[in-house]
Amino acid sequence: MGNRGKASWLYMSRLAAIKEYAFMQALYAHEFPTPRPIAQNRHVVAMSRVSGFPMAQLKAGAVPNEIAERIFAYCMAMLRRLAEHGLIHCDFNEFNLMLGEDGENITLIDFPQMISTNHYNASELFTRDVNCLIKFFAMKMRYIPPPELTLKLEDIEISPELHLDEEVRASGFSNQEDDELMQYIFESAVTQYEEGTEVEVENGDEEDGNEVKNDEEVNEASTTVFKVAAAEEEAVVGGAEDGEDEDTIEDILMEGEGNGESDEEDDEEESNNAQLSPRKLKQIKDQVKRYDYTLHLHIFVTIFISNLIILPLQKHASWRQETE
Repeated sequence: MGNRGKASWLYMSRLAAIKEYAFMQALYAHEFPTPRPIAQNRHVVAMSRVSGFPMAQLKAGAVPNEIAERIFAYCMAMLRRLAEHGLIHCDFNEFNLMLGEDGENITLIDFPQMISTNHYNASELFTRDVNCLIKFFAMKMRYIPPPELTLKLEDIEISPELHLDEEVRASGFSNQEDDELMQYIFESAVTQYEEGTEVEVENGDEEDGNEVKNDEEVNEASTTVFKVAAAEEEAVVGGAEDGEDEDTIEDILMEGEGNGESDEEDDEEESNNAQLSPRKLKQIKDQVKRYDYTLHLHIFVTIFISNLIILPLQKHASWRQETE
């Protein structure tokens, strides 16, 4: 970050907005399904309204298998086309894919973290995007995509004439600004990971008396932001080369069906599991602290008001007894 010393979040927000707008312009000009870019100023990006909602809001099992298959194939085609144009999204998931009101049209959003296919982590990040999508469709849409629908970056022919990352640089977003933004994103992710690890260790000490994790293990896990973000995907879709991918996803989908549990119970169990993440635990502890503070404040106010009312009444009653 040059001579800036410590990154300012306002400065980084401005860089993120510049990169978002530049990539949106390039993608929209090449007819990718993105919002129409209107203008950008400081940390604000104006774009056309997207009629739809994030795919993350879909209820589990609500989409028929044939529609889920079409949506998955469309998403894979979008990933392939991005790679053919020299780009990897790096956050291609249900939160950044907007499903249209017709249930099939999809709009892609969120571009500050996009990188070139020439990046040294390009293959790893592309695989993470694919695995993230497989996990969502398996767990939420109850659809297990066949292996022939999945992609690998090595199998895609990247056009040397359609590198949109070079177009973005030509639009004025420099390599230096991109490096500063990616470094800030990396440091923020590592910090969040380390904070989450501390909460997880504290929780383990309270419940099970486990020992604190080795510092070397934490450092190794946080050496790159990409490993931090890929931790969950590896648990579900890891071992695909050994033929274990489908079995792992099947186990997840079939869990509880033998006992006759309903979809609602599965959703509740899934929600409870999500709450066990380190970040969620930290949020719960913060909420409990705020609740305790509010409760103590209410008790204090109640006692104070009660004294204001009761003490004068007691004095009045004593005065009447003395006068009588």
